[in-house]
Amino acid sequence: MNYYFFSADVALTLMVLQQSGDFAPSSVMTYTYFVLAPETFTANLAESAKQLFYRIYDEHYDAFKISEPNDPNYIAVVDVDAKILNSQDYADKPWLTVRPPVWEPSHCIVVQDNSYRKIDPNSLGGILGLA
Repeated sequence: MNYYFFSADVALTLMVLQQSGDFAPSSVMTYTYFVLAPETFTANLAESAKQLFYRIYDEHYDAFKISEPNDPNYIAVVDVDAKILNSQDYADKPWLTVRPPVWEPSHCIVVQDNSYRKIDPNSLGGILGLA
C-alpha cells in the first residue's frame, strides 16, 4: 500500500456560549498538523482531511466535557487546508519547529485502516526514512 505525507493547516475557533443561548465564534487560530495516510485516503484529500479533523475535534469535545462538564464552550473546526508534501518539503523536518495546540499530545498523525494515531514528532523522521 502506498502512503502519502501531507500537511494540514487547521483553522479553529472557540465557540462561546452567549447570554442569548447561541454560540458565537471567537478569533480563528490556525495550527499545522502533519499526516501520513494511505493513497486511498489522499485520493480525495480535501474531503478526507476535513473529515479526519472533524473526527479528532469531536473526540476532543468528548474528552473536554468529561474534564470540564460545566463548560459549555467548544472548539470548532473552521477550515482545513491540506497539501501533499514531497521529500524536499519535509527534508528539514518542519514538524519539529511547529508548535501544536496545548491540548494536543502531538500534531503528527498516522492514518491506517479507518483509524488514526498520534505519534511523537521525534519519531516521524524515522518513519519517513530521514536520518
